[in-house]
Amino acid sequence: MNIYKVYSTDDYGRPEDILGYVKADSEKEARIEMSAKLYGIVDTDIVNTGYYGAKMISSDDYNLALQRAKMELDKFDL
Repeated sequence: MNIYKVYSTDDYGRPEDILGYVKADSEKEARIEMSAKLYGIVDTDIVNTGYYGAKMISSDDYNLALQRAKMELDKFDL
């Protein structure tokens, strides 16, 4: 299994908002996993339309994104 970044796209197919990260074997399976994670069902726009996409990322890129997010959250500790 690989790590996939699932995102919504704009009208031109460019990534717009990141919905989250999931482990999957393919882009379609990643979209199915994200649909189930967010909505509890699989039959949603995430799976059935072209307004969402998924891209495999390396574990190094994932860990870098995780560290950046943790550093950003640490700013809120008072």
